[in-house]
Amino acid sequence: MFNLKATIVPFEGVGDLKLYATYEETVKVLQASETYFQEEDWEDYTGESGEPLKIIVVPDYMMLYFTKGKLYKISALHDYQGKLPNDVCVGMDLEKAQGLDDGLKFDEKDQMYTSTLGYIVEDNLDRHCIESIIIFIKELNTPDFKAGNW
Repeated sequence: MFNLKATIVPFEGVGDLKLYATYEETVKVLQASETYFQEEDWEDYTGESGEPLKIIVVPDYMMLYFTKGKLYKISALHDYQGKLPNDVCVGMDLEKAQGLDDGLKFDEKDQMYTSTLGYIVEDNLDRHCIESIIIFIKELNTPDFKAGNW
């Protein structure tokens, strides 16, 4: 199993799992660490790129999102134990997270918390805590992303 406590680094990756890596490179990393994973093709969902997605799911720990053959987004899920460089982590109370990151604000349009430091948190409304942390490539919300210039 890969390091479940590796730091979640916005715009870079999580441990040996690097944003911008190819699908094949990522599979090799997971296989080398003897990590169980499932592969999914989301052909009916095009997401941000306008193209079908491939997803690698490490159950309860991570979801890795690929388009155009490259890793562009990572979601750390409820059992992942790593932290962001500012110590924000999955399971943390939202108010505590906002105390650690002044740039973490609720985005009314997307209905989630986004940080100026380059990550998104999805909250659990029942427990008022962070359910997942999402990091992504810098080009995600630019014309270069849809054009594949990344």
